[in-house]
Amino acid sequence: MQGAIRSKKEDWLIAMKKKSDSIAFGMRLLALLPPVCLGIAVLLLAAYMLYDSAKLETKDGLKNLAYAVHKICEQQAPGDFALENGKMVKGGKPLDPDFALVDQIYSVSGIDATIFWGDQRISTSVEEPDGSRAVGTRAMPEVADTVLRDGKDYFSANVTVRDTPYFGYYIPLRNPDRSIIGMVFVGKTRKLVVGNVIGAMLLIAAATILTFLLVGVVTVPYSKNIVKSLIGTKNFLESVAQGNQDGIINKKVLDRRDEIGEIGRLSLALQKSVTEMIGTDALTHLHNRRSGRQLLISAIEELNQHQTPFTLAMGDIDNFKKVNDQYGHLIGDVVLSTISSIFSDHMKGKGFAIRWGGEEFVLVYENMDQNAAVAHMEKLTQRIREEKIQSENGVFSITMTFGVSQGRKDLEMKDLLAEADEKLYLGKRQGKDQIVR
Repeated sequence: MQGAIRSKKEDWLIAMKKKSDSIAFGMRLLALLPPVCLGIAVLLLAAYMLYDSAKLETKDGLKNLAYAVHKICEQQAPGDFALENGKMVKGGKPLDPDFALVDQIYSVSGIDATIFWGDQRISTSVEEPDGSRAVGTRAMPEVADTVLRDGKDYFSANVTVRDTPYFGYYIPLRNPDRSIIGMVFVGKTRKLVVGNVIGAMLLIAAATILTFLLVGVVTVPYSKNIVKSLIGTKNFLESVAQGNQDGIINKKVLDRRDEIGEIGRLSLALQKSVTEMIGTDALTHLHNRRSGRQLLISAIEELNQHQTPFTLAMGDIDNFKKVNDQYGHLIGDVVLSTISSIFSDHMKGKGFAIRWGGEEFVLVYENMDQNAAVAHMEKLTQRIREEKIQSENGVFSITMTFGVSQGRKDLEMKDLLAEADEKLYLGKRQGKDQIVR
């Protein structure tokens, strides 16, 4: 009996060895193994690069917001910050007594904000498990030491606030004499940031699984095409994850009518999603400075290689600080959004608009010389003058000043921007609301 069992086992092992030595088995292995390995590599690489990119963009956004909150606190009233009866005041005036500031930040951006006196939370949108405000609770000792004692900013991708993990940014809150009396915190929950990355990765994972099902039944020659397509898609995703928003996927991949083609199309959708996430200004929905620089570099390359003309205009909203001071920062944001909407409509079919920073914008007129661009800009500035901004303190109008420069062969981007910037500020000195060419 034992001899019969041993004989059947040996026969099975011999049959399996013959099967593993066959060309068919080897070709199936060749067809399956590279796509599996590449698919795993794509997922791991895309996960790492997307997370790293999201972390960097989140840090920059939180830093800018933290300093904006500090600026708002500074402008509440002249004088020093102080603590009176457990409430913070600025020059004797209560500072955010009803949590309006921190709640406004959260409602607009989904980002929690806190104002500290020392290491104690005084005004915060962070809540306890019972729904009450986390007022009176304290920051972690590591944060307090870095910010209050050393006077440095503190950022962490995994800081815990009342048992909730955050991407958090802390900065010192200073009196006019630069003495540190507290902190400003802004933070986005890790669940929100990581969720965006996971969502993108699920698209890739789903498409990859579909690809594996297809590969199992295709021929060896076709498997070579699959591997080639996956390598191209991997390279495309890697370039997207590294922040290249202008990467191009092989047209042969997109023309496929199978799951590989679906991966290519989903990859383009992912590129668009990532571009919108890291390449678009959150308030104005225009290109931000990072993505705008890449588009401008492409325009310069087109000029140098194919003599395709373009014209650059740098513009600044006139008296924008006065608008913020007189009507408030929320109305200032309305002005920025309104101007950006006008730019978006105006630039359709002409080029692209960039929020360069603050109230400063860059317009790039593609395939257009300076004379043609200025003709369009005359209509643009008139449209801006006609716009009426509504506020609680009344209706007002806005104007802009522009400096215009023609792209020229072998002129570097920094020199082109500097030239337009110089003309812009010449226009400011000459009375504003004008185009200087």
